[in-house]
Amino acid sequence: MKKSFLFSLLIFIISISIIPISLMINSDILLVIGILLPIVLATVSMILFWEYTRQYLKNEVEEFKNISLPKNNETNIVLKFVNQNGVWTYRHDNREIKINLKGYLFPTSFIKSYVIRQLRYQLVNKKLPLTDLFRRKLLIEKYSANNIYIETINNKRTIRTIIVKQGVSLHTLLSQLISQSSYYGDLLFMRSLVSLKRNKSFIDEVIYNNRRRNVKKCK
Repeated sequence: MKKSFLFSLLIFIISISIIPISLMINSDILLVIGILLPIVLATVSMILFWEYTRQYLKNEVEEFKNISLPKNNETNIVLKFVNQNGVWTYRHDNREIKINLKGYLFPTSFIKSYVIRQLRYQLVNKKLPLTDLFRRKLLIEKYSANNIYIETINNKRTIRTIIVKQGVSLHTLLSQLISQSSYYGDLLFMRSLVSLKRNKSFIDEVIYNNRRRNVKKCK
């Protein structure tokens, strides 16, 4: 699945060059192809990316279903994830979670997606539509005075990324797409998307993860 996604992404990038070529040779047919083909290929690439992402995490949900967060009595909160052979570990209050991302192309974005979901579950659960899990920005009043960072440590390389700025949880485009992967079938069809936008139901990491794995088994 990884190779299929990367190949489709490469073809999509190449297809974008059709538009300037069509303008150079003044071809209306080639221009139409140049406009439509990237749209089709972008959709295919996105679906392949979602399917590829659904293959992760590799470990059991008990190892990552709940994350223990520091209290919000400090302005800046830092969550450290340390990589050992593709398994990322976070420790706090004598508890640890493990996220097995061996072979995944975007581990930092995956971790960011996971932590943002964890922060939003309590807010969304039975109160807001499930689509709010995927919004680019969502205010979490509990952390309105805080900035929360993810610090990923891979060998000697450390990267710090902000995920909550003064209470506003922030998805990047990539972390947003990763979170959408369990529900992409609903997001692609208007009828299902409308239903998802109205759905205020119980949600946590176990339900989210089981949905992804159950859909995968049904295929």
